[in-house]
Amino acid sequence: MGKINDLRGKKIAIYFETRKEMKEFLKECDKENITWSDGVGASDFIPFDAYDKICITFDREGLMYCSFIFYKDNGYKVINYKNLIKNGQERLVDIERIARNKETTIVFWNDDTKTIVKLGENQADSPETAILWAYFEKNSGLTKTQAHKTMTKLIDSIHNQNKKQEKKV
Repeated sequence: MGKINDLRGKKIAIYFETRKEMKEFLKECDKENITWSDGVGASDFIPFDAYDKICITFDREGLMYCSFIFYKDNGYKVINYKNLIKNGQERLVDIERIARNKETTIVFWNDDTKTIVKLGENQADSPETAILWAYFEKNSGLTKTQAHKTMTKLIDSIHNQNKKQEKKV
């Protein structure tokens, strides 16, 4: 899988659909000398049946586990184990479905989360833009506010460059 240690201290929880996935992950943790927070070897304890939907997170002390809902409600980015690439980097989450009305686009992701994008003032309605905005917000690792500021800064920069080029012509 790669370097699980890169996940240490990040507000990321990994969700497992099967016991087999969890065992595979914990064996990789053993290879990197990562233990449970109480010092027990990673693959020596498999808490798969502890919760209906279980997640594992990783901090200074070691591995910890709790329910999917706990991590989601406490601001963790929950990643389905299937969405981890074998080199240890997170793969972008895939879109499951999209719902739209006049001013709002809701993107439902395959990790059981959703991103809501509302049409801003003076913005033309564009399903493509709304979906791209949601994709950036979801996969950037930034908070909603940080993602909005970053995207706005990028868009403003492009507009300013276009204005400078128009003046030259």
